[in-house]
Amino acid sequence: MFEGAGLTLKDWDKKEAEQYAHADESSGDFKRGVLDVGLDRQFEQVLEKALDKTQVIAVNSYGVGAKAGDKLRDDAAKSIVYAIFLIMLYLAFRFDIRYAPGAAFATIHDAVMVIAYSP
Repeated sequence: MFEGAGLTLKDWDKKEAEQYAHADESSGDFKRGVLDVGLDRQFEQVLEKALDKTQVIAVNSYGVGAKAGDKLRDDAAKSIVYAIFLIMLYLAFRFDIRYAPGAAFATIHDAVMVIAYSP
């Protein structure tokens, strides 16, 4: 089918062979990525024919690009700053003046530790 359309299948290099030779630990499925859009059904048919009675399902997955990722990161940073400001405002009214600095420090410390140690 690929040959009729002027397409060929590329053999795996050593790195790809190691990456895709094992089933996914959580589902037990073998996964392989295809970058060419519109070839998914042809790819399924060739693999099903080559692998004899093995059902092949093409699954789409999408990622966030660099531009959208940068915007999400910037929005997250703004949200954290706004949240800390509003929490500090609440603490200023909620606690007595003697306890407010300690509560504010503890709150900021917790937020910084969560951000600093998140992957």
